[in-house]
Amino acid sequence: MCSLIVVDRTTVRFYIKNQTTGDFLSPFEEGPPSAEIDKVSGATAEWILERPTHLFDDGLYELPNYNTVVFSSCFAVTAFDPASPGHTQTLPGAKLIDMFEVREHPHRIVDISTAKLTEGDQGVATFYRSFPG
Repeated sequence: MCSLIVVDRTTVRFYIKNQTTGDFLSPFEEGPPSAEIDKVSGATAEWILERPTHLFDDGLYELPNYNTVVFSSCFAVTAFDPASPGHTQTLPGAKLIDMFEVREHPHRIVDISTAKLTEGDQGVATFYRSFPG
């Protein structure tokens, strides 16, 4: 479980809990990820399953066969500031992004991870897709 709160235009507070073990990571705050981005817009909410990159370059590791990952009770609360009453947004207009890979012999593009809405408009499931060669 993860919750992110935009504290101000330059700070986001993270809360992370392992739902299986019950362990909490101490809350922490981060600013924009780079000098090119100097403020936090708070304009989007994302539930992400990513393919890892190599530590010292942009090379990609093989996506492990993660089977299925389900993100449930997905929503975002929008407000003008933390003291304002919020409005809950669910996922009816969500943009779902599939991961793909370029394969050789024969040259083709294959989806390796696909997503679909679940629980009406409150959940997302991602599915690993295995293809030979």
